[in-house]
Parts: sequence; C-alpha cells; structure tokens
Amino acid sequence: MKPTGKGNTVAGGAAILAALFAVMPQVSAADLLKLASAQRGAWESAAPELGQPAGIFAKHGITLDLLYTRDGEVESAVASGSSDVGVGVGTIGVLRAYAKGAPLRVIGASTTGTANYWYVQAASLIKTIKDMDGKTIAYWTSNAASKYDVFDLIKQYKLKARPTVIGGPAATFNQVMSGRIDVGWAEAPFGVDAIEEGKIRVVARAADVSAIRVSESVAQRLREFFPKEMLSPDKVIGLDAIIKEAMTSHSLQVPLSKAQISELVQIPTATR
Repeated sequence: MKPTGKGNTVAGGAAILAALFAVMPQVSAADLLKLASAQRGAWESAAPELGQPAGIFAKHGITLDLLYTRDGEVESAVASGSSDVGVGVGTIGVLRAYAKGAPLRVIGASTTGTANYWYVQAASLIKTIKDMDGKTIAYWTSNAASKYDVFDLIKQYKLKARPTVIGGPAATFNQVMSGRIDVGWAEAPFGVDAIEEGKIRVVARAADVSAIRVSESVAQRLREFFPKEMLSPDKVIGLDAIIKEAMTSHSLQVPLSKAQISELVQIPTATR
C-alpha cells in the first residue's frame, strides 16, 4: 500500500471486495462470477476488462459478468448480493460502508503505483505546471487519488488554481475539449489514444508531485530490500494511516478496532 495517508489504496491500489457470504468465492469449471467495477478505463481497475478477452479467466474456468457502476455504487452492489465481487473502490469508501454495517470483506488489492496525469487541449497556452496558476483543474470524487493528488500539485507548486469536480475521465475529457475546464485529470490508459492523435497534451504527471513520487520511491526501496511475498496483493500495510485520514475527512466517526480490521480484511492465501 502506498504509505501516503491519502486513503484510496489497499496494498497500493483500489480494494477488491466480496460480500460476507462470499468472502472466499469458490468457483468451479465454467462458473459465472458477477463482478462490479468502478472507474472504467482506469488502469487500477482494468484487469477484468483486459483479462476477459485475453482468455485469462477462461483458463481458470471463470466467465465474468461485468457490471460497470456509477460513482460509489460498487460497495452497495456487492453488499446487496447483486454482484459477487467488486473492484476499483477506494479504501475509505469501504471503511465507511463497513462501519455502517455493510457485510463487506476486503479479499485482495490492486498494484502499487499510479498512472495519473494532467492534460490540456493541444492548442492550449498552458505549457508548464506554473501556467496552471489561476486555471480550473478537474478531479474525480470517485477516485480519492484524483482529489488528493490535485491538491498536492497545487500545494507543491503554490498555484492559485481552482479544483473542479467532474464526473469521470470521459466527462472530464469532454469538458476540456469544449473549453469549460482548463486542465483535465486522467489515469492511463484513458486518453493515451488522444495524446497519440495530438488532441491533448500532457502538462504534468504524478511523478512531478513529491508527495506521490516519494511514496513510489519508498515502494521501490521495499522491492529492493524485502522479498516479493511481502509486496504482493496478499498483504495489507498502512491501514493505520488510512484510518487516520478517514477520521480527518469524517468518513469514520470512530477508528476501527483491531478486531474489526481483522474481520474486514480477509485476504485468502494465494494459490500459484
């Protein structure tokens, strides 16, 4: 998990959820797994969409029934039983839902790192980060990293920019191209084709923000000094920092106890 305190990651990305009655989903040959996914087009939640046509799930006798939800609906889809598993959800959102009694369990996590970037129209006069001063910069409420990253960007470069909530990558792209928003936010692979076609131009990346870059360098040092088993999605570290952030943002009224965390996070032993 990125030890940043930003609250959007479990073991470095978005959490993978299962309902209480399906903490460890057991699938047999040709089983259908109903999966709810948020943030379609975002790298951290792309595994189902990319893996299904590639035949990766079929090799294990699994067919995915993918449901792409609207903002904040993955937790409720899984808790209600309409979906077996949910991916691409923020950890703070999971903590909040669990604290309110939702029968959810964290059973895995996505990868460490971020593919976030900020962009403008190709013809925009904004060429550098400093040029964002006084401009509108989009962020997405469904992806906690989007919000925290843009505020970190503004703070580090002392910008007098105006963070503006937009519904998602596609909506943000339309707002940027129509001129309603000066700077858009996205996460690869979304927008890569538009960059290659010369429609938009990248003006900043997550690596330009020290609060993000430092966390990635920490992850790199961990990779150098600890065995791979300690850095797999089978492990969860840094929840204390995320719980503190959840308390600060009033997503939690009281911190979760160790017993509650043990109940919530039930990642099964991986079979390789």
